[in-house]
Amino acid sequence: MSYDRGIQPHGVLLVLDALTPRILHASANTADLIGIAAERLLGKPIEILGESFATQVHARYAAGIAELPAPFRASLQCGGSDCSVEALIHRNDADAVLLELEPADPDQAPALARDLPLQLADAIAQLGAAPSLEALASSATQVLRDMTGYERVLFCRFDTAGNGEILAEAAEPSAVSLVGLHYPRFLEWERVAARPVRQRIRLLVDVEAEPVALLSHPQAADRQAPDIGPSGLRSVAPHSREYVKSLGVRATLTAALVRENRLWGLLICQHGQAHRVPYAARAACDLLAEIISTRIAVLENFVQLRTVALVRRLEKRLIDATFSIGDWKRALLEDPWDLLRMVGASGAVIVHDGEILTTGDVPSTQALRELIDWIHSRPGDATVFASATVARDAPGLAAHAATASGVLAVALSRQDREYLLWLRGEQAREIRWAAGASVPTTGRGRGRRAAPAQGLSWIEEIRSTSKLWTGTELATAEAVGASIRDIALQVRAMSYLITEERLARLRRALQDSGDGVLIADGAG
Repeated sequence: MSYDRGIQPHGVLLVLDALTPRILHASANTADLIGIAAERLLGKPIEILGESFATQVHARYAAGIAELPAPFRASLQCGGSDCSVEALIHRNDADAVLLELEPADPDQAPALARDLPLQLADAIAQLGAAPSLEALASSATQVLRDMTGYERVLFCRFDTAGNGEILAEAAEPSAVSLVGLHYPRFLEWERVAARPVRQRIRLLVDVEAEPVALLSHPQAADRQAPDIGPSGLRSVAPHSREYVKSLGVRATLTAALVRENRLWGLLICQHGQAHRVPYAARAACDLLAEIISTRIAVLENFVQLRTVALVRRLEKRLIDATFSIGDWKRALLEDPWDLLRMVGASGAVIVHDGEILTTGDVPSTQALRELIDWIHSRPGDATVFASATVARDAPGLAAHAATASGVLAVALSRQDREYLLWLRGEQAREIRWAAGASVPTTGRGRGRRAAPAQGLSWIEEIRSTSKLWTGTELATAEAVGASIRDIALQVRAMSYLITEERLARLRRALQDSGDGVLIADGAG
């Protein structure tokens, strides 16, 4: 059985006809959870589960069933007696209706109804006031741990290569800290990247529990197998289950953090035993993940606005210098601190009008010419180019890794081979990869086994690379480049006008002169 054709056994999944609530598919565990064998349910109208329950389902059909799950609590006729369930009803892309049922704990419901709103209100206030990403990560992990009861909650951020890094955690004081660990992109969270907006929360109740098959009514056998991807009950891929087992974890909940419709990171909840979180608490986690994502956007936008202010200040200085001394290039390097810090560089280079001007830590002029040739030879017409692995991407430049392991280049004029470059030197470092994780094949360093007591599988030693350039830094480079291109164009236009005026005065002087005129070259 394919994992995407089965469900986790803590709930029941019924697939209903799109036009009328008749059961076309049912998970094989219905007898265990609602007291009626799946074979007895197939082909039957929803009334087989009781008139009260059927009334609620019909009401949702009448109102129109959306792709987003609509929750409701109900009482079913479970093998001759009533039982309480938490139900979700929604559509898949093929318009089949998915009805998910999980047992409701009547003893837990009053406490949940009483405590959850207060917890949620306090959490929203706390997260909304977080002044930095570090504070937000710390608060988020503690809030989710208090709300869900998981033993450990991790805050994971992805880099531009898709690898995850643990920024914060909430766990028992005696637990070995996982902060600073990295997870390669090919693990489970890469699969989450395909569904961050539509399905933010993913629950694994018990990794040891075998998936339950979905059975079909004979009349539905010739139809395409129903897509149960949107279902929260859907089983987890075998390789993901094996990875979770390798961590010594039995239950997980992941909440996607989304930035501009892209997976930015994850909140990862882990438990050593089977652990099911009621739907109300999962819905609260979903809301908090959205609030955290919004706060991340606010914090990152603040950094971008501060960078824009730096760019505008730099632009004004260049314009003033252009009108006062007629040379924006030297004004750009006159106070290099602003130029370097706006992208976190250790050196900068301007290649313009046949000149190469530098500031900070840069390689020799010959090495810079080779670097510019390599950048200029790259295909495409993008105005911004970045590499944190120059030694790997251009082996001929490996000897200059101490000052040019990373380059961020913005084209001022590709036609004239004019560029502004920011450089970063080598940043030798070690990356700690989480237990069970293989080091990605990057060719950028070498891995060695870590001591078992460290709880790690690998420590990767990184050489001849710089810190990765961020999206904000690339956007900053583009903004600075646009300003310089505009200023350079104005300067050239002014120079052209001044030259035209001088030529016009010379013509008038020659035309008005009654004397002979001799024009000679520099040698006389």
